Order: sequence, then C-alpha cells, then structure tokens
Amino acid sequence: MTNALSAYPHAGTGVHHPLAGFLFSLIGGCLLGSAAGALLVWLSGLLRSLPFSEYVLSLALPSLLYPFAERNLHVSGVTAVVCAGLVAGRLMRTLRPAAHLTLFRQLWRHQAAIASAGVFLLATAHVPAMLGDWRAADAIMLCLILAAAVGSRLGILTVCVPLLSRIGICKPLPRAHQLLIAWGGVRGPVTLTLAICVARDTALSPDTRHFAAAMATGFVMLNLLCNGLTLSTLSRALGMAKPDKPAPPAGQDEQRSHSPKREP
Repeated sequence: MTNALSAYPHAGTGVHHPLAGFLFSLIGGCLLGSAAGALLVWLSGLLRSLPFSEYVLSLALPSLLYPFAERNLHVSGVTAVVCAGLVAGRLMRTLRPAAHLTLFRQLWRHQAAIASAGVFLLATAHVPAMLGDWRAADAIMLCLILAAAVGSRLGILTVCVPLLSRIGICKPLPRAHQLLIAWGGVRGPVTLTLAICVARDTALSPDTRHFAAAMATGFVMLNLLCNGLTLSTLSRALGMAKPDKPAPPAGQDEQRSHSPKREP
C-alpha cells in the first residue's frame, strides 16, 4: 500500500484520469529506473576499482534519480529507485565475478545498517510529541490494526504463496515458517518517517494528522514491544531455533592443550 501511494500521480503529470495517471507514474518509474540501473553498471565498468566505484555510484544514484523522476518527469521516484536497484543487481550478478559481488554486498550491508539506525534515531525523537494527545479510543483502534496486519500477512502467506508455488514462481513455505514470518513482520523507521511527513502536512485537518501520526507511531512501538520481543520465543516454540551448543566440560580444553601431539 505504501508503494502504491508513493506511485500515485502528482498534479504535474498532465493525466487527469486517476487510473491512467497511476499507470503512467508506475510504468514510467519502472522504465526510468531500469535505464538508470543499466547505465550505472555500464559506467562503473569503465572505472577502476570496481567494487568501490560501483558502491559510490550506487550510493549517489537514489539521491539523483528520485528528485529527477518526481520533479522533472512526474513519475514515481520510489518505483524508479527500486527498479534501478533490481536491474543493477541482476546485471552485476551476470557480469561481475563472485569476489566482487561479495565485497559489494558487504559494503551495502554496513551502509544499510547505519542508515536504518540513523533514520530510526531521528524518527523516534518525534515520538513523544506525536503521542502527546493519546486517547483511549486510539488504543482500541491500534490493537485492531495490529490484528488486521498480522491476519493480512498470514492470509497472503497461506493463500497467495501456495498458488505461486504451484505455478513455479516461488518455493512452498512450511506452516512454521508462515507463522513466524506473519508474526515477525516488524515495522520501523520507514513507517515513523511517513508518520512525521503526515503530521507536518498542513493541508490535512488536525484530526486526520493526529490519527495518522498516532496510529503509525503506536503501531511501530507495539510491533517492537509485542512482536519483536516475542519472536525468539515463538521460533523456539515452533522448533525453528537452533539449539545452543553445549559448553565443553571444565578442564577439557586444558587437557587438549597439554596432550602431546602425535607425529605422522
């Protein structure tokens, strides 16, 4: 739903029909992102130090592609960035050696962890202000939203995934994996960032801004406290957690270190 709203056309698209404008924004973002991803791989191939040059270019691409798509071409910037990453990753898997891909993924894994932590820290600084006018009715609505979110995830995993596995698009998931994924879909910094954007939008009414900010913020906090803290317990109950290796008996390591080595 978030991606669909992000792909919704803006006023500058020039397309008046809502469905046509949505398709124009979505397809235009896909085409632009695909071309940008292919251009990224081609340009990085002309430079030296491939893992690091591709990392720098891929880090700068979203900052350039998103405003260009939104302001100049009036297509979905989110869709363009996502498609650029998918196309670039696909081309890199076929054109780059395995050692290069391993280093590139390690660089992006560290970057993603730092970015997620930074966004989450900045977003949580606004949580007390958004929860200042918390009401009792908001708590009831929040519990219903959490139940609906878990139920929708479970419905997709139990209905859509088996259908896709029969077609051959994906592999079937065991029931334990379905339950764990449905319960472990924790939301975090992206939801809080969207809530801050809605809370600062003066074009909306105060009640709408309060409801959206309170629900999004409360949903993230309830996810972290309820789903996040009980995820390990659920994985052990479903038999999916790896058992801890027993510690060696006391003195066994010393005996191994002092035992004479046999020469061949």
